[in-house]
Amino acid sequence: MGWGWADTIHPEDLDRVLSTGQAGLVAGPPVRQELRCRRADGTYRWFVNRSMPLHDDDGKIIKWYGIFFDIDELKKTETALQEREHELLGIIETIPSMLWSASPTGETTYLSQRVLGYCGAPSEELLVRGWERFIYPDDREETTKAFDRAISSGALRRPNNETRPGHGYPWLGSNNFSHC
Repeated sequence: MGWGWADTIHPEDLDRVLSTGQAGLVAGPPVRQELRCRRADGTYRWFVNRSMPLHDDDGKIIKWYGIFFDIDELKKTETALQEREHELLGIIETIPSMLWSASPTGETTYLSQRVLGYCGAPSEELLVRGWERFIYPDDREETTKAFDRAISSGALRRPNNETRPGHGYPWLGSNNFSHC
């Protein structure tokens, strides 16, 4: 009862949770926050807390209702995915090749250090279709058209000209970054 529940909050989360909670009590908007709470056996689990005020007819807050959703498995999965992504990026950076990736909308999502080193440009220059200026001039029009077609159709063209729908960016084949 009262603020006794605060004793179950992980020490690293306590100040943030209490300040957010107290600010919500004063201002009155719903509160949503993630935090770790200690179980009876002493282990901590991740929760998302959602608290909403109950107002009287005059708009005054008369009570708060809160619910905690256990998201510990979700957090463990997120952490595992982040670790795998970190490992994958480590592997990618050891491959003796220039690698980049793009989202289904064509936004650059990754540039390997080899691409950056080869082009001699910071990643900011290559992100928003800046890579186009590094394509060999004779190949630029064909390459950008193929890229645009792949983005608009959602298809990936493979070296044997077979298309696979839903993969978002083209297989551009040869090294068209020949003038970096």
